[in-house]
Amino acid sequence: MRLLPQLSSLRVKLIIAAIAVQALMLAAIIAKGIDVMSAKLEDRAQLQLVEDKKLLVTSLAVPLKRRDIAAIDAILAQARSDDNIAYLVVFDVAGNVVARSGWDAAAPLPPLTTQLRDAASLDRGRFDSEVKVQLNDEVVGNVRFGLATAFLQTARADLLRQALATGGTAMAVSALLIAMVGIWLTRNLNQLTRASERVAEGDFTVRLPVESNDEIGRLTAGFNVMSEALRNRIEALAASEAKFHAIADHSYDVELWIGTEGRLIWINPRVYDMFGYTPEECLAMESFPAALVDPEDVSRTIRQIRQADLLVSHSPALYRPQSGHAGRGARNGTRRIRSRSRVQFPMEAFRT
Repeated sequence: MRLLPQLSSLRVKLIIAAIAVQALMLAAIIAKGIDVMSAKLEDRAQLQLVEDKKLLVTSLAVPLKRRDIAAIDAILAQARSDDNIAYLVVFDVAGNVVARSGWDAAAPLPPLTTQLRDAASLDRGRFDSEVKVQLNDEVVGNVRFGLATAFLQTARADLLRQALATGGTAMAVSALLIAMVGIWLTRNLNQLTRASERVAEGDFTVRLPVESNDEIGRLTAGFNVMSEALRNRIEALAASEAKFHAIADHSYDVELWIGTEGRLIWINPRVYDMFGYTPEECLAMESFPAALVDPEDVSRTIRQIRQADLLVSHSPALYRPQSGHAGRGARNGTRRIRSRSRVQFPMEAFRT
């Protein structure tokens, strides 16, 4: 589970994206390189085929005209000595077999192929072809032969292995360099993230060094200004709250706050002297201030509290306290206070 947050970080995303792009580019380069080299190998094989045909025609023309079988056999053996030619079968002008090398007399000759890339030729590992043998423009026979093409597949496989090895090494080095660059580029962002978490936890003293004039440097400077502004605002609010409590807690009247939902939020200790209830008991009441008001005035008091958001102030009104409480009545005055997130209603209430 710890791996998921790390994979979702900006640094990891940048590294993965860069490596993915490089991998795609490298794969395209390797594929194109293999196609180019395969075409070059085929061109080479085609040239070899033409040269072998010329060599066979030149070597076999005179012995075939004279039907010198021994000389023909010697030429066939020498032609197959380097394994470039899989088999040779020589025919006279009437189509009769004169000599053969590398092919079973009982087996039929394979069909001729026209392209080196032919699937059948690649499966058999040879290219089957023929050439007419001429002497002074006179056809004296023809030769069927098979040009070995296994070297094409071997060369292509070797090329693919070398390309993958080179590409893998390049990817590893590139990934390392990209990771180093990514860490260097995002190190300040990580510092900003950790500093923001400290500010969210209430530490407004955190500051970060501005090490550059780029976007990251300006963002860091803006963070420092924001952190300082938040610290000053929090200190001002704390001082204001302390001042308010210093005044309200020692006020002659009962001071209280009632929220927009109609529940008591805060009340000063004067309520105990006037009504015999502690602030904690008042805060625990479900229907404050019903317990402190005469039953005949409960509905009117609650209605005025709920309507206080629509009023700037109330005219003084008298309420009778609950029997058994000290005092003869109460004066109610409300004042609407709006904040950024909610509306609250400070009230002076129930002064006897």
